[in-house]
Amino acid sequence: MPEEFEADLDEIARLAGSTAALADEVRGDIAWKYGVDAEQWPTADPIGDAVVVYLRSLRAAKDRLCGGLDEISATLSDTAEAYREADERVWRAVRDIDH
Repeated sequence: MPEEFEADLDEIARLAGSTAALADEVRGDIAWKYGVDAEQWPTADPIGDAVVVYLRSLRAAKDRLCGGLDEISATLSDTAEAYREADERVWRAVRDIDH
């Protein structure tokens, strides 16, 4: 006989919300509000070029992180909803047998 399995659906939903909130927090951080004006650096300045490339890479990493967090949040929400729907189907089936 298979072992029992139990999922705390409220906890899964809370985790989904926390994950989404983290992505929003990262996106809203002050670090992203101000860009670097590449025009401020002298032409062909290797430090300026490096800063611009670094910030572009950092933004790409932020986008990947937040995209992953969004995906995890959506998956957790979908999982909790699927469990709730399954619980409801089983409950209705058992109720129908009893009546």
